[in-house]
Amino acid sequence: MRGTSGFAVAGCAAAAAAIILSACGGSGESGGDGSGDAPAKLELVDRLPAGRGHVELVRWALPAGEPTTLDPMKAGASSESTVVANLCEHVLAVEPDFSVGPGLATRADWVDPRTFVIELRRGVSFWDGAEMTADDVVWSLRRNLDPRAQSIYSGVYANVASIERSGPAQVTIRFRAPDAQFRNAIAGPAGTVVERAYAERAGRAFGTAAGGLSCTGPFKLVRWAPGEKITLAANDRYWGEAPQVGTLEFRFLTDSSTLTSALVAGEVDGAFDAPVTSAAALARATSGELFVGPSTASLSFGPTTPDGPAADPKVRAALDLAIDKQALVRVVLRGYGEPLKTFTAPLAWSGLPRERSTRPATTRCRRRGTTWRRRSG
Repeated sequence: MRGTSGFAVAGCAAAAAAIILSACGGSGESGGDGSGDAPAKLELVDRLPAGRGHVELVRWALPAGEPTTLDPMKAGASSESTVVANLCEHVLAVEPDFSVGPGLATRADWVDPRTFVIELRRGVSFWDGAEMTADDVVWSLRRNLDPRAQSIYSGVYANVASIERSGPAQVTIRFRAPDAQFRNAIAGPAGTVVERAYAERAGRAFGTAAGGLSCTGPFKLVRWAPGEKITLAANDRYWGEAPQVGTLEFRFLTDSSTLTSALVAGEVDGAFDAPVTSAAALARATSGELFVGPSTASLSFGPTTPDGPAADPKVRAALDLAIDKQALVRVVLRGYGEPLKTFTAPLAWSGLPRERSTRPATTRCRRRGTTWRRRSG
């Protein structure tokens, strides 16, 4: 099933467009048949209303729980991605329409089929005031080549032969073979830049509650209180547009009932992936607004081993035909989803020219994403 992406509370970070949301977290719980909660018609939005001014404190819930790390190279789950997206930035950036635009580089593209050149933005600094250099970028990207670093994005660099500083603000990457997806990939977490000096001092503690991290994003890490919350503050050295939020707190609320009560009572100001089991109650609440939009998240069933009955394509095809996907959307997702014909939801391709669109392959389901934001007083 495909879910919808949440959009950060106004002013949190332009980088929030990179957030990756889980389609099978706590919001997918079901109690009863759920059919009575299914919405008659969903109005989908692709962004939240713009902020109207400075907000001193925003408390944001993480329904998937406490992050296991804030090291961008290892941050791939919902909670990690939500926090890191406000702290760190990529070589290029994903725009709201999923096209790729400038990020920490003003330009990054192929000069020939096996040579990729990055022209870095000047005047960018890390939270401690140190200038971002080509050496920081080279070191950050090379981390993905080191098996000992255990980067979850190492596959992006499978065809990379070398990454070298080729000028004061230039990095050149050479490939063993052409790679059509590399440019798109470094607009996401695979292209994150961290401060080399800080990371080397922190060692194995980098990205942990004890070791912290240092990036270039609009917010900086103030404190990670394990089991309680993560606190960020606006980065007054940020090179881009200043965030409209002074302090951003992330709280770990994995129980759907607790999260719903906290949202309605105003104990937290918002959450991505709000519980679909509580969507009807949240939609009726006067203390906030429930937003629903398209997403790249999906739910699917598949074999876990190469042997056994599920390894037979005919068995999988039979299961595919036997599953009532409309009922699955209605009962499990309470109407916040729709059948999907590919593992990758269409939103992922929305930034590509029409002539480069892909053809559907087989049937899955997708989930509509839900975002709750408290009304301003």
